Amino acid sequence: MELTGDHIVALLDAHFTGLQATCPSCQTAAVQFDRRNTTDGYRLHVSCVRCGSVLLHPEHDPRVDQFREWTTDEEAAIVAAHLSGQTPLCPADQTPLFIDVAPAYQVTAIRVSCPRCGFWFDRDIPHG
Repeated sequence: MELTGDHIVALLDAHFTGLQATCPSCQTAAVQFDRRNTTDGYRLHVSCVRCGSVLLHPEHDPRVDQFREWTTDEEAAIVAAHLSGQTPLCPADQTPLFIDVAPAYQVTAIRVSCPRCGFWFDRDIPHG
C-alpha cells in the first residue's frame, strides 16, 4: 500500500474520529485499523485485503508540525466542555480527547489526553 501525505491524513482522521475508511490505493476495500499505544505515542497498523498493510506512528503524520502543548485557557475550556457533557476536541489537531475521571476525597482527578498528538494534562477539581 503506497500512501501520499493526503492519504495518511485521511486515514488518521478516520481512525481517530472512529470512521470507516476505504483503501486509498485500490479505492474499493475497507481498511482495518489496529492501534497499539506505546511510550512514544502509538503504532497504527492499517491493512487492506487487496493492497497489503502499512505501519504508521506519530512521526508519519503530516500534521505533526501542528502538534503543540495546550494553553491554560484551552485546558480550562476542555474541562468545562467535559463537565457540561460535551466531547472536547484537541485544540491542536481536533481529535476527540480521552478523559479519565477518578473521584477522590475532596477532589475529582481528571486526566485528559489526545491519542493523536500525545499531549495530556491532569487537573484536580475540588468538591463543593
